[in-house]
Amino acid sequence: MLISDDRISALAKKISTALLHERLIETGTSQQLAGVVQKAMIRYVVADVAVDEKVRAKIASLKRQVPEGSREWDVLYQQYYEQELERLGGG
Repeated sequence: MLISDDRISALAKKISTALLHERLIETGTSQQLAGVVQKAMIRYVVADVAVDEKVRAKIASLKRQVPEGSREWDVLYQQYYEQELERLGGG
């Protein structure tokens, strides 16, 4: 799922404000923290897109055609996605 830069920025501001308000973090300003949160969110989205592309390519490379949207495709996608996350250390 892709998300716009404006949406990422707005979410980062809300998250940083909430973290400071709840005193879950005590260093920096809301604006500084929002920048850190925004960068983390962008890294996540980029990594997710890369994993998605790898998984789709892996399914497409199977000898037999598995139609996207079928139950089998969904099961393979989930399985390969989880495997790829484990390889990256995020699973």
